[in-house]
Amino acid sequence: GRTITTDNYFTSAELAEDLLGVQTSLVGTIRRNKKQIPQELQSDPYRPEQSSIFCFDRQITLVSYVPKKRHAVILLSTLHYDKAIDNEKKNKPEIILYYNETKGGVDRMDQMVQTYSCKRKTKRWPMTFFFNMIDVGVVAAFVVWTIKKSTMERKETSSSTLIFVTIRY
Repeated sequence: GRTITTDNYFTSAELAEDLLGVQTSLVGTIRRNKKQIPQELQSDPYRPEQSSIFCFDRQITLVSYVPKKRHAVILLSTLHYDKAIDNEKKNKPEIILYYNETKGGVDRMDQMVQTYSCKRKTKRWPMTFFFNMIDVGVVAAFVVWTIKKSTMERKETSSSTLIFVTIRY
């Protein structure tokens, strides 16, 4: 199967279970205010730095890691199902190391969407969702186009630049 790495905007237990149904694993950070997160995983001023707490539920693993005092990072994974910790890298769990290795696509997409956004200020969530879908679609189309046209020489004022300038304003 495949594995999808997501940021905290998309990660949820429901999505993880749905993806497992189609033989796809999920690894991603998850927001602390989600109701599925046990209280034990939340930030605690008395938890020592570089400590980890694991929770297991059927095929889902949650890990809470404290990189610095009073700050817990929580990750969800359907790919990992053990308490593996790398003692050489600040006692980080394997889930976090895997996430850090594979999150580049997520960060790059966020960066490109932010640079070439068509979003407008609105209080209506369907419009916010619509603008975000257009942003992601444009970046995805650009990625497909650059892969398809990789042999073509791209100049600084190529049509892709003009497309993004047009969408931006």
